[in-house]
Amino acid sequence: MKFDYTSGLDGTVHRVASQFPSAIAHDAHIQFIGRCDNGRAIEGKIHKVLKKRGGRVEGSPGKELYWTTADEVAELFDEASR
Repeated sequence: MKFDYTSGLDGTVHRVASQFPSAIAHDAHIQFIGRCDNGRAIEGKIHKVLKKRGGRVEGSPGKELYWTTADEVAELFDEASR
C-alpha cells in the first residue's frame, strides 16, 4: 500500500493519477482518506511506525510503499491525530 500526503480532496485524486504508472500499480484504488490540520506531521508519524514495524516494501519504486492495510493506516491516523 502506498501511503502519502496531499492537500485537499481534489489534490488526492490528482496526486494518485500523476503517479501512474511508475510509482503505483495500474489497478490501484484509494482506500483511505484522512482529514486533519497537520497532515505532514501525521504522515511522518505513520511512516515512522510502519518503518519500525518492518513494513516497508524493499526494492519498490519510491519510499512510501508498505505492507499494511487500510484499517491499520486508519488506526495509526487516529492515534497520531490525538
